[in-house]
Amino acid sequence: GIHTTADDSSHYEPAELKEQWHDRDPVLRLQRYLEKQGQWSAAIGEAMEADIAAQLDAAWKEAQAYPVSTVEESLTHVFAEMTPRLRQQLEMLKGESNHA
Repeated sequence: GIHTTADDSSHYEPAELKEQWHDRDPVLRLQRYLEKQGQWSAAIGEAMEADIAAQLDAAWKEAQAYPVSTVEESLTHVFAEMTPRLRQQLEMLKGESNHA
């Protein structure tokens, strides 16, 4: 599957492979199993999807309430102690912002 927004897996992953893995999707497999056991219905699925959507909306609103982090915060809060490479990147970014 796609790893980044710049990745187009169709260049190296056959479409058949995607179809095979779709059939193995654990959520779909569980749903099919529960249907066979009489424990799943379209109504249950719709209610579950609505509940999940509501939880996601609430989490999104909570996340949006936080202030936007600075680039510096993004680099200084990766590890307990900054690595030399991160320190170098931070200094480079600080230099670029001073010239802007």
